[in-house]
Amino acid sequence: MTQAIDKSNEIAKARGRPALGDEARTALINATSSILVQKGSGGLTARAVASRAGVAVGTIYKYFDDLPELVRHVNAATYDAIHADQSKIVANAAAKGGGVYEQLMAMARGYIAFVEAHQHEWASTLAFNAQQDAAPQWYRVKEASLMGIVEGVLQPLPKLKSRQERLQVAMALWASVHGIVVITMAGGFQDSGADQALAQIAIVVEPVVRSFE
Repeated sequence: MTQAIDKSNEIAKARGRPALGDEARTALINATSSILVQKGSGGLTARAVASRAGVAVGTIYKYFDDLPELVRHVNAATYDAIHADQSKIVANAAAKGGGVYEQLMAMARGYIAFVEAHQHEWASTLAFNAQQDAAPQWYRVKEASLMGIVEGVLQPLPKLKSRQERLQVAMALWASVHGIVVITMAGGFQDSGADQALAQIAIVVEPVVRSFE
């Protein structure tokens, strides 16, 4: 979450706020995350966050404009966790000799596993994003970084000659995988839900990869 912290520090300095790197800031982010996991967005109030963080309500606004900005920093940590997880998965798949298709499917399995293990954080991030009309640049960079991993995996495909072409295919694949996982998650991955999601993802990924080989 270093980039988010650095960006926040720049904003803080511009507005005369305390530097965002102390214990109070961390406590506020952790408290917000805890509330979202346990109670959802309906339980998120300034008073609840401050109480759980052990600070005064006014302390929140020394560090963040409002609660949505605070939630963005919580979600940024989720994006960072997904990015780190997916990067490691791709590296492991490549080290084992996996090609583009194998690496993409490994990413899909990892994404499903991440969602299963962090359902509340994942659902909270989706719900928050759906409610927001716009997001600051640093937050959009966090989201786009996931596309960068997919774009990197697609590089060996000879028919995708430019980065822009790879990014378009990466966005299409990510949207497809994400959509399948969202729909499957509606059932809470009951029974063979995760296996069904993976099978559906393979139906999308394989022909795309083959068409650009």
